[in-house]
Amino acid sequence: MLNKIIKSCKYVANNSKSVKINQTNLDKFIEKIKKVETEHWLSFSPYNLLDLPIETIINFLLVYEAIDFSFWGNPK
Repeated sequence: MLNKIIKSCKYVANNSKSVKINQTNLDKFIEKIKKVETEHWLSFSPYNLLDLPIETIINFLLVYEAIDFSFWGNPK
């Protein structure tokens, strides 16, 4: 599976020096998404995390965010 992803990204990786950000369109995009009303992902949790005691929520978020850092360094 990973080989398919790598193969499909090869063209983009080899030609990424030609990529530029169109500042005019970027500003238009920012204006468009600024108007999007969203709720925090915890509100949509299938486990009703927000109904748990505050201490449990904090512990969950600490572990949840710590997982992001477990992939850094060598060895990963």
